[in-house]
Amino acid sequence: MKYIKTYETLNDFPKNGDYVICKNDYLYVATDRDDLNNFLKNNIGQIVDIQNLKYSYIIKFNNVPTDIRDYFNTDYLRGFTRREILHYSKNKKDLELFINVNKFNL
Repeated sequence: MKYIKTYETLNDFPKNGDYVICKNDYLYVATDRDDLNNFLKNNIGQIVDIQNLKYSYIIKFNNVPTDIRDYFNTDYLRGFTRREILHYSKNKKDLELFINVNKFNL
């Protein structure tokens, strides 16, 4: 054997700095709010912190509309669980492609 390939470790958990697309699954926040759900599905956030609490992923969003800013803190941060993260990637372009494909039903 001339070369031995090292196997990659596969992990089903997003890491700090990854880009994400989320959904609103929290019962006490109006889950029927279409504007909040549409914003989360059509915008990309970035993980800024990972904690060992109920909401273990702290995600920052940019350009949050004024009518849904009450659901975010002053720095446009919000906590999400792993179940609420629909897609994640290290590359923002991958998620932009995913959003465009879903917008045009391709």
